[in-house]
Formats: sequence, C-alpha cells, structure tokens
Amino acid sequence: MKNDRIIPVINDQFDANVFFHIVKKSKWWVVAVFVFVFAFTGIYLRYSPRLFESSAVIQINNENSSSKILDIDNLYEEDQLAQIVELMKSRQFLTKILQQLPLKISFYNKGTFLSEELYRRSPINVSYKIREQLAYNTPFYFEYIDNQNYKLKYYDQDTELYVDGKFDKWVQIPGVEVNIELVRLDYFTEIEKNSSNEFYFTFNNPSTVLSEVASNLLVSVKNYNASTIEISIKGKDALKTTEIVNAVAQGYLDYEIERKKESSKNILEFIDKQTSKIYQDLNTTEQDIMSFKQKNNIKDYGTTSIQPVNIFMSKIDEFEDAILNLDIEISSLNQIEKELTKEDDLNVFELIALASGTSSENIVSNILNKLQELLTEKELLLNDVTNNNHKILVINKQFENQKEILKEFIQTTVARLEKQKKNYSDKVHEYETKIFNESDYNAIELSKMERYYAIQDNFYQKLIERKAEYLISQAGYVSKNTILESAATPTFPISPNKKIILIVAFVVSVLLVIVGLLLKYIFYNELSSIQELEFYTKTPILGSVPLVDMKNKYSQLVVNKDLKSIVTESFRTIRSNLDFYNLSPNGSIITVSSTVSGEGKTFVAVNLAGILAMRKKKVVIIDMDLRKPKVHHGMGVENGEGMSRVLSGHLKIDQVIRKTEIPTLDFITADLTPPNPSELIASEMLKKVLDELKSKYDFVIVDTSPIGLVADAIHLFKESDLPLYILKANYSKRRFIYNLDFLQNKKGIKHISIILNGINMSLNRNSYQYGYGYGYGYYDSKHQRKWSFRKLFFRK
Repeated sequence: MKNDRIIPVINDQFDANVFFHIVKKSKWWVVAVFVFVFAFTGIYLRYSPRLFESSAVIQINNENSSSKILDIDNLYEEDQLAQIVELMKSRQFLTKILQQLPLKISFYNKGTFLSEELYRRSPINVSYKIREQLAYNTPFYFEYIDNQNYKLKYYDQDTELYVDGKFDKWVQIPGVEVNIELVRLDYFTEIEKNSSNEFYFTFNNPSTVLSEVASNLLVSVKNYNASTIEISIKGKDALKTTEIVNAVAQGYLDYEIERKKESSKNILEFIDKQTSKIYQDLNTTEQDIMSFKQKNNIKDYGTTSIQPVNIFMSKIDEFEDAILNLDIEISSLNQIEKELTKEDDLNVFELIALASGTSSENIVSNILNKLQELLTEKELLLNDVTNNNHKILVINKQFENQKEILKEFIQTTVARLEKQKKNYSDKVHEYETKIFNESDYNAIELSKMERYYAIQDNFYQKLIERKAEYLISQAGYVSKNTILESAATPTFPISPNKKIILIVAFVVSVLLVIVGLLLKYIFYNELSSIQELEFYTKTPILGSVPLVDMKNKYSQLVVNKDLKSIVTESFRTIRSNLDFYNLSPNGSIITVSSTVSGEGKTFVAVNLAGILAMRKKKVVIIDMDLRKPKVHHGMGVENGEGMSRVLSGHLKIDQVIRKTEIPTLDFITADLTPPNPSELIASEMLKKVLDELKSKYDFVIVDTSPIGLVADAIHLFKESDLPLYILKANYSKRRFIYNLDFLQNKKGIKHISIILNGINMSLNRNSYQYGYGYGYGYYDSKHQRKWSFRKLFFRK
C-alpha cells in the first residue's frame, strides 16, 4: 500500500494543539532564554561606561540702568539669539572658559573592565612642568609605597619602565617634571584590598580637551519667545559635566558684560586724550592772555568801547564753535577711513565709538554693524573650513564691498563738511574785518584771545561732563541675562538607562521566544495526531493509546490495575478493533515493533497481551528484543532463562514460560544477550517455537527490536499474522511513515497496522475519539483543527 502523500520538510499548516504542545515542551527553553538575556543585560549594565548629562538654561534680556538716570541712549546693541549660540560654541570662547576648570590633568581608577575618572576626587595633587609634547595623553600609573615614597610606571612602546619618587619633591619623567603631594591616604588603603585596581593619571593636551568638549557640548535656543538658551553636555563624570555647563553659562554672562563695556571704554580713552590736550591748550592760552596784557599795559576796557567788538565776537564764537565741531567730526571720519585702509583686523566697536556724536552716526554705525556680522560669520565658519573655502571667499568679497561703500560715504561726507567749514571760516573772516575797522588792534587781539580761551574752557567742561556720564553708564551697566536653571550634578546616568534597557531586554526575550517557538513549529517534524497520521499514510490504524505518566522508567502492565482508566479503555478499543481482523482461531501471532527505541512498543505489547488475557483468552508474550530486552521489567521480574537458550537448543519452551497475576497471561523473557541474535531469530528453531506456542495459546504477542535500528523485526513481521507498527505522538518523526511503505512495498509484509501511542489527551481529544468513539478506519473530518497558512495569507 503505497503512500501518495509527500511529507513536507516544514509545516505549512497551523495546528493550535501542536503549537501549545511545543510551548509546554519548551518551557525550560523559554526560561533559559529569559535567564540568558537578563544575565547578558545585567553584565551590560554592570560593565558599560556610564554617561551623564547636565544642562542649564539662561535667559537673554539686556538693559542698561544708567540710561534711566542720565536719559541717554542705550550704548549697547542687543545680540541675536543665534549669534549668542554660535559664540558659546566657538573654540575661542570655550578655550577661555576651560582654562577656569581643572582639566589639565585627569586622574583615573582602573578596574578589571572599566576606568573611572576621579574628577576633583584625586588622592594626590600633581604640579608639573611640561618639557615635551610626548608627555601628553600618556598614562602614568601611581603606586603608593609609604608616606614618603611612591613609584610611577609608564610604557615606552611595549617596554614597562619605572621611576621612584618622593612626595613634595620634583621628579623628572619623560617629557615632564612633576611634584606630587599626598592628599588622601585612605584611597590607597582601599586599593591594597582590591589588588585588581590601579590608579593612574594623564596630562591632557589642551587641544584634545577643547575638541572633546566642543564635540559633546550642545547649545540651542530653547524658546525664541522667552529668549532662552539651553546649554547641555554629556560625559562620563557627573560632576565634571555639571561644572563645564555652569562655567559656560556664567562665562557668557561675564563675557557679555565685558564686551558690552568695550564701547564705553574706547570713548573714555578718546575723552581722556582730548581733555589732556585741551587742558594744556587752556594753560597756554591763559599765560598768553596775561603776557599780552602786561606787554601792552592793558588794564580794562570800558563797556561802551568794547560793545561793538563783543557783538562781532559773539558771532565769531558761534561760527568757531561750529567749525570746532566740524573739525572733530572730520577728524573722527578721517580716523575711521584710516582704520578701514589697514590690513589688520578691524575693531568695529572702537570705530562705532569714534562715529558717536557725528551727524552721520546712524549710517556709519549701520554699515559697521554689517561688517561686524560678516566678521562673526567668518569666524564661525573658520572653525570648520579653510580660508580658501567658497563661503569664506564670498564673505570676504561682501566685507570689502561694505568697506568701499563706507569709504565712499566718508569721503563724500568729509567733502561736504569741509565746504561747510569753509563757509563758516569766511563768515569769521568777515566779522573780524569789521572788528578791525571799528576797534583798535589791542582790543581786538585781546578779545580774540579771551574768546578762544572761553571756547576751549567750554569744550573742556563738556568733555568732563561726558566722561562722568560714561563712567556712570559703565558702572551702572547690569546684565539682566539670567541663569534660570543652573546645572545640578546628575544622580543617574542617561546611558545605560536601566529602566529602558530592562524593558528592551524583556521585549527582546519575548521576541526571541516567539520567533524560537515559531521556528520550532515550522520545523516541527513529529507526528502529533491520528488525523495527521491518516493524512500521510493509507496504512490501517488499529487505535491510539493516551500518554501515561509512568513513575517507573520501564514499561509496566497497567490495564489490570484500574479497569476504568482511560488507558485501559483505549486498549479495550484496540481489542475490539482486532475483531475486524481475520485472525486464525487456532492461535495468532501479533508482532509489535517500532522505528526507534522509546516509542512504547514494549508498553503496547505488554498491555495488549494483558487486555486480551482479561477476555479469558490464553495469551503469551515473548521478548524477542534479544539486544535490549524490556518485557521482564514490565512484569516486574528478573531477566532469567528465556528465548536465547530456547533458540540455541539448551532449554525447552515449557521450561522458560512464566506466569503472571492474570491467570491466562504468560510471558517468556529474552534471557542473556547472545553473540548472534540475528542468526537465532532467523533460525528454523524460532519457527518451531512459534508454531508450538500457537498450538497452546490463542494469541502470541512478540516484542521485537526497533525495526529502524536492526533488521531482526522484519523476519518476525513475516512470520506474524498481524504486524503492529508503533508510533508515538510528538516523538516519532513524520519520515518514519516511509518505513511503512518500505516494509509493505519492498519487503512484502502484508496486513501491517499502526497504533499511535502517547497521545496527550488535553491536546488531541479527537485522536482518542478516533479509536474509541468511531471505530476502526473511520475518520470524522469535522474534528480536524487545522488552518492552512496559504489560506490565511494567500486567499483569493
């Protein structure tokens, strides 16, 4: 009877019962997956470097309180938030900030797997003088000897070198000279207890520290409406990250105050120069007036005589004040133009100070502010690109264009002011001529000298007043930029995040279990039910036996122990199904075999014999598994004299027959394993023994060796009236069904039938119903519990 069904390598249908069986069978594997994943997670959490994050928030809000007192314009322009962000990230700014922190030396505690930085917790203080660059980033391992002595270890390529030193004494080591002071003795006491730990320090290259901080520092606008900026940094030391963030935040506030005061400082320097010069001019003019009066014997002129002169002199004073203001403005503009022609970097704030008070202040300041913006943009780009970059070249061109525009504007303005100055000078000359015509020379000359002195003195007083105003402005400047949130030392690391990692570990475990169970199901190649067995083979199925939880590891006779048990009932069903077979009434031989050991052939053979005997049939079971006999275990006796000696001619069959507690059931053990079991089984003696037993018993049950391992059972199958092939649910492979085709089609064994043993009743109720409720050969398709993967995913 040939099987026309191809047994698939993988499952292409879903059977919930099989899947639940796999889940139950894999419970320890599931536990192992969770244990492994969480053990790996624990190791990862324990030995992964911890990463901390600190952040601070500042609010930008500038206001000069001196403007409220003096009622003068605010001297300081407001910065754009984006410019402030780029400033804080600039290397020049960070270099100044990092100089305030103890980052020149790093101290570490080296464990078995990780090194922990001891920022501000070092047990020693190290003073040093760097001699060569090779000293940077070289680890120097420190070994405490006693309160006076220590030892330093370092590596020159692969060579281990040592230097002995004394505390508070300078010691020369490669590239650097150090002086070490002991601070905490208790630390080295702890290291001695844990010999696997080491303490070492390194001298940090400033450029390396700067690059590391710049790459980890994040500055961004948090809220444009609130003008807030957030500063954050990630690092391996919690305190270190906190201090860096706070230093950057406070450093900007300090930098912003200094930068904003620079304009006032430049103006004050200009005023100081002018007041010093005018003060000298006042002294000289005063001396000249006194000398002139003494020389010309001038005491005092009457009011009437000098009244016309005073009128003209008043007009001249007005024009000369205007000329003086024009001279100052022309001088300032010329100075700005001169600075623009220099090749050196422009000090824009100084130029804005020079333009202050001029008639063209607004226009000049706007152009200068554009130049400053271009300079700032160029400086930021140069952190990432070279001078030959296209963007830099474009900025340079824009910068030169703005300079040329400013130069042309200044030249035009100066020309206009010179023309205006000439007009004023002509007016002065006109009034002086009138004075000469209407007054004597001495009165005129003295009036001119006194008028010049008065002008200079008035200008001097104005400069003093302006200086006082700017000093008050400078002292009164208070930055309202506020640190809204200072960085606090983080307690827990952001990485590894224990909570998230544990959740991920759980999810990964679940996914691995699901994938593993699905793969197990897909590649599950074991027979699971009567329905599946009948789907793949046309060989008759005699019945099924439920799974029995055996306390003894060997097969036992159980059908006589509990007459109402489901196992006993299953064997009754098999016994009833035997009635449908055309067995000889004068004795029938039933041979029981399986593919491999462990499928329950001995259990089925023993209990089948028992259930037949319980119907008052005379039954004998013989153990023909001469290699690994087990029938004697099922009967609870020793493997005494039996078939080996009978087949070898040493004993008669009647001498080895043993009785059981069931009156009509006898059994014969296998006896000792012979050197030639196959020859004994194939001998004529076996046929004689079987014929003799058939004449005495209604049924001769033969338990054989597994047919998939040795060929002994094939000969016995041929001698039997009913060969029974035992398969075990969720144990026997599907490919074992091919053995049935082989036996029937190749070996010519007829009337072979199958018993499916070990069915889990909680998962395969229909399989048992097949044997008990529906009879031999009948299969009710309504009880099939399978869904096709193709139907689920490839429906038309």
